[in-house]
Amino acid sequence: MREIAAAAGVDAALVIRHYGSKEELFVRVIGFDEHFAPQLDGPLELVGTRLADYVLDPTHDRMRRTLTALLYASDHQNVRTDLQATMRRLLVDRLSARMHGADTVLRAWLVSAQLLGLVHSWDAVDTDHATAAQRTHVANLYGAAIQQLITPPT
Repeated sequence: MREIAAAAGVDAALVIRHYGSKEELFVRVIGFDEHFAPQLDGPLELVGTRLADYVLDPTHDRMRRTLTALLYASDHQNVRTDLQATMRRLLVDRLSARMHGADTVLRAWLVSAQLLGLVHSWDAVDTDHATAAQRTHVANLYGAAIQQLITPPT
């Protein structure tokens, strides 16, 4: 934090006050804001598959690996708290505002958990050699499960 503040020409206390913690600064610097927001636009009935497809896209390896590292470090309370705050800001609040019915916030949190589970499990197995067809198939299967939380059958 001190080095970042020095490079920016400001006091370290200002950096901490603005970001709250090292972990939140890290999360903001890697740019998660750009990742999930566009996937939440468009027809609500397609959001589950769009999210799953997005996180499995090979061009998002860096984002997946970063989230996986945060998940591994989430046994530290401050990392877990920051990860939860980030997922709330990037996904849960935005998604639950668009959802209908009962328990929208709870269902949005479960969507977040499913996505984090997909991210973690996808990088835990040998997926570097997965074909585009295999990724699409997994995204469709996982997306359908996520979609059940977003727009549950009536």
